[in-house]
Amino acid sequence: SKDRFITTKKLSLIVGISGRKIKENISKLKQKGILKRIGSAKGGWWEVKDEKTKKYLENLKISKQEIIEEKLQ
Repeated sequence: SKDRFITTKKLSLIVGISGRKIKENISKLKQKGILKRIGSAKGGWWEVKDEKTKKYLENLKISKQEIIEEKLQ
């Protein structure tokens, strides 16, 4: 399932890199026009603007929750 409100901490667990690197990568994706912030810093979410990236993400078969649970064990 999609989690529009995922935190950088949870995302770092899924990806396996630090929260600082997650923030750096988000910044790069914003500069390239791939991500756009919708709403406020606390109540908003990131929207993928690039269609090619959207399709790639939609085709991923791995459940984010399974990855988080595996990392926390």
